[in-house]
This record gives sequence, C-alpha cells and structure tokens, in this order.
Amino acid sequence: MKKAILFLAIIIAFASGVSAQCNIDSTDFASGQYVYPDSLPCIAQGTAYSGTVNIKIPDSLDAHLFVSALPANTYYLYLDSVRIDSVTGMPTGITASINPTMGSWIHGGGYGCSLFSGTTTDTVGSYPVSIYGRGCVHGTILIYTIDSCVSGNLGAYLNYNLNVCYPTGISNVAGNVSLNIYPNPNQGAFTVTVSSATNIVGTMSVLDQLGRVIKVQNIDVTGTKQLLLDMSNLSSGA
Repeated sequence: MKKAILFLAIIIAFASGVSAQCNIDSTDFASGQYVYPDSLPCIAQGTAYSGTVNIKIPDSLDAHLFVSALPANTYYLYLDSVRIDSVTGMPTGITASINPTMGSWIHGGGYGCSLFSGTTTDTVGSYPVSIYGRGCVHGTILIYTIDSCVSGNLGAYLNYNLNVCYPTGISNVAGNVSLNIYPNPNQGAFTVTVSSATNIVGTMSVLDQLGRVIKVQNIDVTGTKQLLLDMSNLSSGA
C-alpha cells in the first residue's frame, strides 16, 4: 500500500499562483492515446498548483462522430489541422496555458500541451475540462467529398478531469491542534492521535499518492482522542 497522507478538513493554507508555458513531450503516448498522462495529482485547496498535460492531435476521425446515422468505425475523415481556442471548466483560480498558444494551428498527428496552474479554494470534487476549437478535415463518405472546417467541443478525443482535494500534509494543522500518526510508515493499519485545547468538529481523510480520497472519517475532539484506522485490506497501489 502506498504511503497515506492525512489532514484535517478545517485546515486553510495560502499560496500565490504560478504562470509559465509548458514544454511539449511526445515520447510517452500509447497507441490510441490523445491525452497524457491520464490524470494529474489533485489540486489541493489553497495551495499553488502546476500540472502539465500533453496532447496529441489525431490524424483521422470517425465520421460517426459528426453524422450519427453513419455506422461507427466505417468512414473516416482525415484531419488537416486543429486550432484550440479556449479551455473551460477548470476550478476557480486555475488557468490553462496552451503551447502552441491558443489560436495557433496544430497539424493532424501533431502535439501540444496545456499547463494548468494557479490556486483554488473551490469545492472538493472532479471538474471536467472542455476544450473548444476548430478542426479542418477532408475525406469521402459514400459518394460525397468533404473538405471543410468545423468549430465545436473537441472533447470526443481531448477530454480530461481535474480533481480538487483538501490541503495535504500534517504540517499545516492549525496552531491549537496537534496530530500524531503511529506507526509511520505503516502497512495500512495505524493510530491517529488528535489533541486540541478547544472543541474541533471536522473531517479527517486519507489520500493516496495521487491525491484520491480513499477513506473519510468524521471527528469531534476536545482534549485528546485516538482514532484507529485499518486499511490493510486495500489492494496494492491504493
């Protein structure tokens, strides 16, 4: 089991945003993969974030995506180039910087990247990202020759989710709260001791190394309280 990270839901952190342009990396795409990596580490609330996604523009498209009456995987349109015009759906405070820059054309089979950066205090959860642009295609469907450009959502191939999680790390615990984990490291079973001079009511969550929440437990503590957590039955890698 990967090392778990614990935190209190009442933690508040502050950090400044970052801004830069990503470097395109086309080396690790698998066959049929158009966005790499499949997922980024979660965006911790109130913490400066930076994550890069690489994009591959397909060189051909299933015509069924444009004309639903056509059978799938039968007729194809060849993609000449794509222009990315906007990226929407990110958590508040997170922006997308595209390379090549928005409004530039990428030829079919070419590559680009998007840098997601900034600081958010948005609600914990998943945020589907929508990529809008314009694509120019050509091909023959039945007896019809097609050579045109169409604008719209490119999500059929370029789809992605950004995830927001609570701030991580026990070093950010509020000054009147102390938190201790024993043993550390562990194999999934451990004790968390929470001490507070005043009453605290909140949520304690356990995250894996990708920032995914794997366990949530409510806490109501005045003084010192020990919480036993046993997640040794989780599969390897969780």
